[in-house]
Amino acid sequence: MLDAEEHFPEPHRVVLRDPLTQLSEIQFKKLFRLTKQTFRYVLDRIRVHLDEPVKSTDLYPELMLLTALKFFGSGSYQQDIGYNYCLGISQSSVSRCIHKIIEVFNKQEVMDAFIKFPHTIPELNNIRRQLFLKHNIPGIIGCIDCTHVALFPPKINDPSFPEYLYINRKGYHSINVQLVTHLFILSKLYECIYLQTHLCCRCVMINWKL
Repeated sequence: MLDAEEHFPEPHRVVLRDPLTQLSEIQFKKLFRLTKQTFRYVLDRIRVHLDEPVKSTDLYPELMLLTALKFFGSGSYQQDIGYNYCLGISQSSVSRCIHKIIEVFNKQEVMDAFIKFPHTIPELNNIRRQLFLKHNIPGIIGCIDCTHVALFPPKINDPSFPEYLYINRKGYHSINVQLVTHLFILSKLYECIYLQTHLCCRCVMINWKL
């Protein structure tokens, strides 16, 4: 009879001296959903908020970000991610990486570096003018769309985050993630991909009154 709880051996930790050289551009993007250039950019932005390793068992900022990106991009179980051949860390380390990276991304100065929306009158007037010239719709400064990201359901009796709050109209657990853009002419590749994917969805246009 199998034990109720199986114990898995700790994965052998693989320390990549330079993770960006171990994989091709295609392999890297397939695993972590970012190009190497974008990964370097994000890492440079958040490195100041991550502790550099002191002990041999400490995780490098590069490995922490890679681990979190792998989790965000795949939605796989933490243990499966830890056993990935280019990560090689325990489930508990995966959990720490995810929580730390999320904590860093939620810092106001980090969010301000990645999430921007025009707020001055000249900027808003320029957006209105460009949207009118392109789509012939007056008084518009932005468009909004959403997508559901599936998640592992919380505990039913959780006092702060009860499970039923996360059941969407299709019957599975998710968080409704929102994208707002000020123009349909998007400058960043990931913004264009998102927009192309969701063009068929209902968009709510935001009116701005002076």
